[in-house]
Amino acid sequence: ILMLLSCCQNNEVFQNNAMLIDIDISDMESFEFQNTYDSIVYIPLENDPSSLISSVDKLYMTDSNFVVFDAKQMLIFVFDKTGHFQNLLGTKGMGKNEYMYWNDVIFSPKDDLVYAHERYQNKIFIYDLSGRLISISKASKQMFNSFARSEHGYYIYSCFKKPFNPQGFNLMCLDEDLQECNVSFFPQEEFVNVKSGSTFSLSANGELYFY
Repeated sequence: ILMLLSCCQNNEVFQNNAMLIDIDISDMESFEFQNTYDSIVYIPLENDPSSLISSVDKLYMTDSNFVVFDAKQMLIFVFDKTGHFQNLLGTKGMGKNEYMYWNDVIFSPKDDLVYAHERYQNKIFIYDLSGRLISISKASKQMFNSFARSEHGYYIYSCFKKPFNPQGFNLMCLDEDLQECNVSFFPQEEFVNVKSGSTFSLSANGELYFY
């Protein structure tokens, strides 16, 4: 974060909405958090066979839960605020309403729902935090690596030209059904800037950033 802010310190958005904590680490053997923060709370997550985490690729905090996306296992865990395991979102398999590969996962604080993109079906599965499947989108006409939910539909990051993106747009805004492209940005002659991780981030006040 510090590096990002230092690179973007002339950007008015960052100046107005971010707080830079100046920490001199040039002559520091260890970092003492208590000298920087008022308080630190550690919440151990329940560790049993049904809730073993291989990697924490995304972590979302709600008023009452933690949502953890483990990209290695392709699992979405829900824990309560005390760290007790609640449930997994989705059923892994090849049957109806099941998934094989979560491409990207986001949590929407506006509706308390988790949106997960299934790579092979190219659909977005929507769950509530209890694990109930709310809906599944139509198969998108665009192939994409990561996405973000917005009031305009779905913003997607794509590194695929054929067959529906001949101009090679990196950033597109699709409608609610993932069928029509409303606006697009950053056309590429050749796709050399493929990124496998998420390319979207939400600020504390809900502003959406694409990088």
